[in-house]
Amino acid sequence: MVKIKLCGLHTTADIAKANQVHPDFVGLVFAPSQRQVDLKTARILTQDLDPTIAVAGVYVNASTETVMAAVTDRVLQLVQYYGALPANLIAQLHEQHVQLIQVVQTETDVDPEADYVMFDASRGRGQAPAQFQKHAVTQPEILSGGITLANVQTAVAIVKPAVVDISSGVETDSHKDLAKMQALTDLVHRL
Repeated sequence: MVKIKLCGLHTTADIAKANQVHPDFVGLVFAPSQRQVDLKTARILTQDLDPTIAVAGVYVNASTETVMAAVTDRVLQLVQYYGALPANLIAQLHEQHVQLIQVVQTETDVDPEADYVMFDASRGRGQAPAQFQKHAVTQPEILSGGITLANVQTAVAIVKPAVVDISSGVETDSHKDLAKMQALTDLVHRL
């Protein structure tokens, strides 16, 4: 079964919807964006989240100290990291039993210690690539970038990912849409 991560949750309403839909993972964006949360908000949101849903914190070129603040606060089970990895970040995450999702542009950028690899050509902007492709990596791959109900089956058939990551594809007017969240979660879990 392919797993699903619903990303960009930033309100208590989003968390309530996630609890109804029950994705495998949710993503909280700590990087500057319209969906950004701070550590205080993340604590509040995760207190209300079903504990069987894993939480990934999304960071862009953040310092080890910034990332580890949420990790040591026990807010995250995974860290999704865009940019050059700080020295020893993966080791420090693994010491805390937190997994790393490394976001890369090419296969040569992959750190062998990363737990998951995400290829996101749109760099978090929710744009689908011109053509989906499977990558030659040993870690489980996470499919992301412009995934919607219209293209998820084709994309999964080509890439064969372990996880599908969706943010704007489950939104209507920049708000998480319960019907889209449910439909995509149900569909991905059947693939």
